[in-house]
Amino acid sequence: MDTTTTTEENYDNTGCEGAPVRPTIAMAGRVVAAFNTGSTVEIWCQSPTGGETDSLIFHMQCNTDSQAAMIASQWRNRWDIPASSYDA
Repeated sequence: MDTTTTTEENYDNTGCEGAPVRPTIAMAGRVVAAFNTGSTVEIWCQSPTGGETDSLIFHMQCNTDSQAAMIASQWRNRWDIPASSYDA
């Protein structure tokens, strides 16, 4: 098994058997919210670059509403975030 971390330095857009891969992006901040709106998960990150005023919101499209709810729940569990009233 290849455990090489893909970074900008070694990123050549290929992985196993030539399949495309995405580079790893280092984040300095922490996840502050994760919830689903229908079949989309929103993951809110505080200060991804370590600055005091920036933030980033990831949108993850899922196959179903229940899949999105489960993924959002796992993000909250991992980052010890209380469940919000935004969950579907």
